[in-house]
Amino acid sequence: EVTHANFMFRNATKFDQDLSGWNVSSATNLTGMFDGIKLSTANYTSLLIGWSTQNLQNNIIFNGGSSTYFSSAAEAKELILSSYNWEITDGGVQPAR
Repeated sequence: EVTHANFMFRNATKFDQDLSGWNVSSATNLTGMFDGIKLSTANYTSLLIGWSTQNLQNNIIFNGGSSTYFSSAAEAKELILSSYNWEITDGGVQPAR
C-alpha cells in the first residue's frame, strides 16, 4: 500500500511500468511522482483506469509527467478529478492519428 510517492520516479527516464495494480487508496502525497518522465500511453491509461476503481484520498496533487492516455481513460481521470478533487498534471489525451 502506497502512502507517500512524492518524486519517487522523478527523472527516471527509463522507467515505464504498469502501476495500475498499486494500491494508492491511502496515498496522501503523490506530488511530482512522474516529474520529468513519460510513461507509455498504454501504461498510463491502465494506471488511471486502475486507480479510479479505488476509494482514494481527497485533495491529492499528482504529477503524471508528460504521460498521455488513450481516450478510454478519460472517464476514469474525470472520476478521480471530480469525486476526489485531485489535481492531475499530465500530457493529456493521446491525439488521434
